[in-house]
Amino acid sequence: MASLQHQTSRRGTIRTIALLGDSKTMRAKLQLNSVKKTTYSEELEFSAVYGGEKNSEDNTFSEATPSATLTMSVTNKALHGKFTPGQKFYVDFTEAAA
Repeated sequence: MASLQHQTSRRGTIRTIALLGDSKTMRAKLQLNSVKKTTYSEELEFSAVYGGEKNSEDNTFSEATPSATLTMSVTNKALHGKFTPGQKFYVDFTEAAA
């Protein structure tokens, strides 16, 4: 499981992020809110999970990343129809080489 680390932003706001093994990797848990079909793609809109039972995984993630949004345009036709609102996903952020 991820460890929690508190950081202070330039504005003085304390935020908590979930860290995996090394300090350059972060994991968030997102829920799919909507799927919008277009001519050539599906637009997927996600937000951070929030709340849940006091000791639940969703609650732990909402403490670490209480606010997040992600919109993806999926043009791979093989993936169309595979996503359903309400599904939850882990999203890992790992620093990429320049």
